[in-house]
Amino acid sequence: MGISDGIPGYSGGTTLSLFNFYDVLMNKIKLLFKKNKSSIWFSNLFSLLPFFIAWIIFLILFSLFSSFISKQGTNYQIVLFILFFSFSFFCIPIFILKNIYFDWNKIKNNNIKKKLYLAVTTIVFFLIIVSIGIYLYFNGGISLEKKHIGNKIQFNPYVLLILFTCFLSGFCMFIPGISGSLILFLAQTYDDVYWVALQNPLENIGLLLLIVLFIILGIVTSIFTINLLIKKYYYFFKCISLGLVCGSPIAMILSFLGNNSYLISLQSMFMQWNNSIIFFILAISLSIIINAFLLFAFIFKNKRIKLKFMNLEYLKNSALIVVDLQNDFYINGSLEIKNSDEIVDYISDVIYFFKIKNLKIIFSQDYHPSNHCSFSLWPKHCVKGEYGSEFVEIISKQDADIIIKKGTSIDVDNYSAFYDGNDESKLNNFLKENNIVNLYILGLAGDYCVKQTALDALKFGYNVVLLSNGIRCVNNDFKLSSISDKIRIV
Repeated sequence: MGISDGIPGYSGGTTLSLFNFYDVLMNKIKLLFKKNKSSIWFSNLFSLLPFFIAWIIFLILFSLFSSFISKQGTNYQIVLFILFFSFSFFCIPIFILKNIYFDWNKIKNNNIKKKLYLAVTTIVFFLIIVSIGIYLYFNGGISLEKKHIGNKIQFNPYVLLILFTCFLSGFCMFIPGISGSLILFLAQTYDDVYWVALQNPLENIGLLLLIVLFIILGIVTSIFTINLLIKKYYYFFKCISLGLVCGSPIAMILSFLGNNSYLISLQSMFMQWNNSIIFFILAISLSIIINAFLLFAFIFKNKRIKLKFMNLEYLKNSALIVVDLQNDFYINGSLEIKNSDEIVDYISDVIYFFKIKNLKIIFSQDYHPSNHCSFSLWPKHCVKGEYGSEFVEIISKQDADIIIKKGTSIDVDNYSAFYDGNDESKLNNFLKENNIVNLYILGLAGDYCVKQTALDALKFGYNVVLLSNGIRCVNNDFKLSSISDKIRIV
């Protein structure tokens, strides 16, 4: 991610998204800003520290590399630009596959008005980023040379522009499709910021501290904004990212074409065939190789998951129910289920498989008021709005077609996902509306909520399959086969 954030047009958010770390990381960061037990807060912070340290180190190293290359002359600045452009261009197909592939069928099921709204969103943000490139094209293009700041800090309008673009840079670091460095690049403050930060930090310590402060403010603002968008406007956020990803390389090439000196030097490079042309070819080759690797990794994972679950039958009219995979039932939770960490990778793969097959996925969630009746029997757990009630970080609630909350009434406890209080939950109606006949069930705990959900599923007339590799029980001696002889266990 550090290297990605140093490459205009190839954001750290894009990289996290391509490697399936985006939702996990955003959930971890979000928890730092929520009220939790101090032990949980520090544990979460320490788990993030290696990521942030590595991010900063690689960002600095890449920035030093970029600064060194740009100082070698115009030809090498062109090579650096081609490296930036080719990374942003060749990541488009894999980004679409990774981020739109699974959501396309859900988008297709929306009404025409919402489809039009999503299409317009994509086009608008595509045009926004391209329009910046058009502006630069008609105003002399872009340059990677430092040319504005002297050796001493001077608070002039340009310095204020630098601070503003640093805020926007921090804001964009976690947004797939637009990197923080692209903002600096298009605002023509890219090399100046790196020069202050890396070449003359002591002479410009005041400006450096302000730059860091504004970047941090941008990052914090971004985290809150992104989480809000993902929570309430998930597909809107996806379309924003798609528009930015597709528009970034166009904006970059337009800004390049506007610089006549770069065009003349590029023509000279090909005519003379000097050393820089070799680096030109290497830059394009490197970006193709890395993005091809990501593409093949995506294809390989799909094939691996399909082979792993090829023994599952009756997939037509089937749905997956993930029962109560929440922090309070997980390792170090208030109602920890032993060895629950052993099943999360398996469950993650099952969810991925059902997404590949375009099958419905349901998450059930214990969601109790703070004075729930079950707390007289069990330790306090899964309290509404608290950390323990949230899903474990390895799964994303965006993967669920519907989330069924249960146990929300003070005086009634519910193990089964089919009931909330004394009434049926939305689960049975959802399954009927989608013509579901077969239910694959896993989660926590096998001898309580999984068991009761499975029994009620039989009662409502569904075929039930328990995926034993994705189930753990409170009582380790409990046998899933004892639930009912009408249930298949695989």
